[in-house]
Amino acid sequence: MLLRLNVLVIVLRALVTGTYAVGMGVQLPFLCIKRICSMHLQPPPKENTMSTTITVNAIDLLKADHREAEALFKQYEKAKKAGKTSEKRDIARKVCAALLIHMEIEENIFYPSARKATGDDDKLNEAEVEHAGAKSLITQLDKMEADDPMFDAKIKVLSEQIEHHVEEEEKELFPEVKKSKADLDDIGEQLEKAKARLKAARGID
Repeated sequence: MLLRLNVLVIVLRALVTGTYAVGMGVQLPFLCIKRICSMHLQPPPKENTMSTTITVNAIDLLKADHREAEALFKQYEKAKKAGKTSEKRDIARKVCAALLIHMEIEENIFYPSARKATGDDDKLNEAEVEHAGAKSLITQLDKMEADDPMFDAKIKVLSEQIEHHVEEEEKELFPEVKKSKADLDDIGEQLEKAKARLKAARGID
């Protein structure tokens, strides 16, 4: 601000005399003053406010969900060995909530797109049956307490079912979909939006 006031004083003096003394008897022509002032008085460049869109590949998103579930099951095993019942309950709730959202977006968005792109009804029918089995266990776990003797057993079976399901998807279904003409970026965007909506609706961070 002080610099701008000083520049304005220079301009006024230059307008009156046509020159401006800078010391040691040196006189700057008015055109030079004008050029210097324009450098200091011009407005700062505008910031780029355009947002950058990050494309999410459908298969990458689903694989990230798989890794999240695997990590939660490992955390559960550690809590079980440490005898931390309340921690077990919290982890079980997290993994079940994450799996329900994952299965919902797969069934509503990814599987129909994959079925259309590949025509592989057998793999996709099997995947939906596996989902039904996982949902049944999750429903049972929701009605149980973490200190129930059968709670650990049901979590273990659920983790094994999910492990088998993930292996088949990542080794068989996903490569098949990749080779098809499915627009994985567009599907990924749909999956991400649906996942965000479901998490918000269920109060999940």
